[in-house]
Amino acid sequence: MVFWYVNWYLGISRILSAVDLDCLARDVISSDDFNCEDLQNFSIARELARLDKYRSTDVPFAAKDGWKKGLVMLHIPKVKHSYASESASP
Repeated sequence: MVFWYVNWYLGISRILSAVDLDCLARDVISSDDFNCEDLQNFSIARELARLDKYRSTDVPFAAKDGWKKGLVMLHIPKVKHSYASESASP
């Protein structure tokens, strides 16, 4: 649950400060599936450090998961311009 809480903070809430997030954890959380014990001794600094460690060791789209790195050429025509073919567009 703490992972989702910190992930929400990083992805959605650019208005709240770390202090605000601590207050939200302490005073506001009330969803039905929320477990207060998950936020005992909550520290945003500690959780951000844990998230940094997680992200540095388990990279999304890693080669070990079958992803491959490559280049793709896309032809994107300019608005209000006509081209003889798709390959003739810039």
